[in-house]
Amino acid sequence: DAPTAIRQVYGALGAGRSYFVNRYDGACPELVCHTERAGERCAIGSSPSLRDGPLVLVADAGRAADLRLIHNGRVAATARRSLRYDIREPGVYRLEGYRKGRAWLFTNPIYVSP
Repeated sequence: DAPTAIRQVYGALGAGRSYFVNRYDGACPELVCHTERAGERCAIGSSPSLRDGPLVLVADAGRAADLRLIHNGRVAATARRSLRYDIREPGVYRLEGYRKGRAWLFTNPIYVSP
């Protein structure tokens, strides 16, 4: 159903719930990237708060990749394929992935408020 698919794609792009993959260096079959706390999950594009305590950012590229978690434009953590990171500071968090030394994956941010 093309009209429904178009609305879904535009809705996700408008809400910032998207990521980009350079498929030349491999597909990303299923990206996991969200924050969580006590069973509550917040996806890419969302704005969780630290009001009720720290969050954990969970990411998994689903295949071999060098991941970088970017916080306010600086590398906050690095990992191979997957990572977990305790978020204790507000700011803008996004994920980058590299394969074969080349840029491969970029997510839209998660905006963490105080």
